Amino acid sequence: MPFPLLPVGRRRFVGAAACAMVAAGLPAAARAQTPIQIATLLPTRTPAFARAAAALLAGVEAARRGSDQPIELLQFEIGAEPAAALDGLRRAGEAAVQVVLGPLTRSAVQALAEAGPPALPVIALAPLDGEAPRNLWPLGLSLDADARQIARVALAEARATAPTATPTAAIIASAPALFRRAAQAFAGEFRAGGGEIALTVDWAPGREPVLGKAVLQTAASCVFLALDRAGAAAQRPFCGRLAAFATAQIDDGRDAAGQQDLDGVRFVEVPWRVQPDQSALAAFARPEPALGAPELERLYALGIDALRVAVEIARGHDGFALDGATGLLTAAGGRIERRGAIATLRDGVLGLDAPA
Repeated sequence: MPFPLLPVGRRRFVGAAACAMVAAGLPAAARAQTPIQIATLLPTRTPAFARAAAALLAGVEAARRGSDQPIELLQFEIGAEPAAALDGLRRAGEAAVQVVLGPLTRSAVQALAEAGPPALPVIALAPLDGEAPRNLWPLGLSLDADARQIARVALAEARATAPTATPTAAIIASAPALFRRAAQAFAGEFRAGGGEIALTVDWAPGREPVLGKAVLQTAASCVFLALDRAGAAAQRPFCGRLAAFATAQIDDGRDAAGQQDLDGVRFVEVPWRVQPDQSALAAFARPEPALGAPELERLYALGIDALRVAVEIARGHDGFALDGATGLLTAAGGRIERRGAIATLRDGVLGLDAPA
């Protein structure tokens, strides 16, 4: 396991191996409280998802250590397939836990939703397509949701710059499905806010001058780059002085200090990465050693927030707000809304742009 969990606090493992750990180091007042029992359903032994699950679980443990409430974690090792999530949820129910964290994959979360309202609260760690049944709280990181948030930023900026004009955007998107979904989410939110999409074009290496010329011939006041870092860096110089927006996929963690091709491009990022000195997160330890990849750091942050949300729900709160590691979380009516930080690059270095 690349990110081992240390034997601190009280934790039970349920799966191939089981052991019990007795609470240690807690203040007397905390020991007197009844621990909240929370189960995790994660594919920790499935090769394709093991690193992601381990990073997320390490974040859960960091939040447990930083909590003022004693918490007992029951870790159910499950496969990544939907049937394994349903079976894990059944076993968690038999263990009489109060809240479940998981599963981690979209297909497994969809399977839980289609099975109807779970008997106990479930914090799903992947996005859900469609409405969630009662007791299922999707909290996954979603590029689509981030694209919708940055579309609102683009709309507000366009209106502030030209109050009497209709906000207009152009979109350049590459072929992978995640970028297609992000482009569609941006377009849908931009139109819903009263804006227009002047042009949507497919990106491919070598087409940057042609695509840039097409964008500049429209009335667009901004461009959304649904591209990875290499594609965005190649395309951005051909988009003139248009305000440029993207997704966190342009931040791949590589040292790009001194590179200016993406300077000023804005995107949604988790505060854990862009606001490391945020006071609301001071109680939660940074991973040692460092995880080394932005996607794993985001999952670690998701683990922190998932446990904090689980504690609130276990306490009977269905309406609350948290200044979280993944953004400002607002829970109401069985839904959790996340608003991330607006980040940008300056001389290739990640930094905070402005509040979302």
